[in-house]
Amino acid sequence: MNAENASAADLVFEDGQSSLQTNFGLDGDTLILIRPDGYIGQVATHNRVAVIAQAVSVMTPAVVAKLEEIDQ
Repeated sequence: MNAENASAADLVFEDGQSSLQTNFGLDGDTLILIRPDGYIGQVATHNRVAVIAQAVSVMTPAVVAKLEEIDQ
């Protein structure tokens, strides 16, 4: 997802100067889950959405349950 495709519920950080890519040695498409305290919670380079969704479900089970309820 890029900033143009983000909805009001999304918070998207674009690394326009490739700082994360350079500092963390990332190559290719990567999805990074940044926790509210600023720490990196998960880095996904393959099956990005599924990996991040799994990390979110472990860290915030109540939120995931609510999202699943809304999705039905």
